Amino acid sequence: MSTGNTQAVPSSQGGTDAAELVELEEWRRDWTTEEWGPWLRQGEERTDGARAIRDATHAGRPLGSPEFVAGLEERWERKLTPGKAGRPRKAQALGAA
Repeated sequence: MSTGNTQAVPSSQGGTDAAELVELEEWRRDWTTEEWGPWLRQGEERTDGARAIRDATHAGRPLGSPEFVAGLEERWERKLTPGKAGRPRKAQALGAA
């Protein structure tokens, strides 16, 4: 991680958090090498959830069950689910059936 002109060294290598985003003493106490390794290996299990969050954020859409999203649509009186992709057909765009 680069912050300004300094290069932060990961705490596992004895470095410090130049951006001061992590309380390193607490981090080192709670996350030993034995605990950190298995957590990192579980990353593939978390990938689907992270991808869903990323996709919803990128699309600007809420993430939740269909019932949850329907409730938001009703409350805000706004369509939040994606429609059909592409441009509407000309007849539909003019209000014809």
